[in-house]
Amino acid sequence: MLVVLVLIVLHFLLGSLQRTLEVLAEDPLGVIIASAIIASEEALKSTRFLIAARSRGKRLRPKDALKVHFAAFAVGIVTPAFSGALPTAAAMLGDILNISPSESLSVAAAVSFFDSMIPSMLTITVFPFLGFYSIPLVLIALAIILTWITVLSNEFERALIDLISRAGQGRVASYIKAEALRLRPALLNLLRDRDAFALLTTVSLVSYFLEGVSLYVITGGCLLRYIYDVAALLVSYVGGNVPTPGGVGGVEYSLSLLISRGDVVRWRVAYLSVGAVSLSLVGVIARSYVSYAGKLSEQVRALDNS
Repeated sequence: MLVVLVLIVLHFLLGSLQRTLEVLAEDPLGVIIASAIIASEEALKSTRFLIAARSRGKRLRPKDALKVHFAAFAVGIVTPAFSGALPTAAAMLGDILNISPSESLSVAAAVSFFDSMIPSMLTITVFPFLGFYSIPLVLIALAIILTWITVLSNEFERALIDLISRAGQGRVASYIKAEALRLRPALLNLLRDRDAFALLTTVSLVSYFLEGVSLYVITGGCLLRYIYDVAALLVSYVGGNVPTPGGVGGVEYSLSLLISRGDVVRWRVAYLSVGAVSLSLVGVIARSYVSYAGKLSEQVRALDNS
């Protein structure tokens, strides 16, 4: 499905797949260098898991942080709006650190918070310069911000607990309810950790500027062009929330508001190439899900013996 959608979007952008191949052939070295830079900035992003885990009193090894990040990246590009990235990161963190769902979700969600809130706020800020065609992206950005406000509110927690209570009263429901009650405080405590928040913000911003270099390699030009490239990438994070695998279509649409269609194609091929390599972790991902599911089953069974 992902491959079909990508081919359709590339055909739409340039008029034909033959033209797409011609555009890629015009600068193959640029695509390769961009891929290497993207891989580097994604590796840098993985350090946010180290920071977030440390804020919760957990020690995560750098190699495990890399594994978690690229596994989440891989699942993200094949699921609607990158929706599989968060649960994959949470499951792997829970399995590696042997922590509860509320703890693992708080760490994974804290990292996701920065990759959604920062781009959303920038999209709304630059809206006057993007024009009419950016209105759908502004609406998505507003929805993302409102979603986070809701998730961090008391009302959402009460609604979630009420839903779980109506679903059942068995030991599984009791376990889920207890974890749901712990999730919001854990996430809020992490986001209120000033040192962790400052580090997570800094790493996120540096990674965005580095990612901008991956696009600048393709677009070239002056310093002003680089600023446009960074803005285009952050806006594309918002566009990636359309319900297609990896946000295909939305990402390209967002990028095309600020850069040429040919450059969009070159950069997306570089980006998806990194994602394709990350899919080699599918075995690791499957084992982590199975392993963590087993650990959670043991925790639920332990409730009967307590």
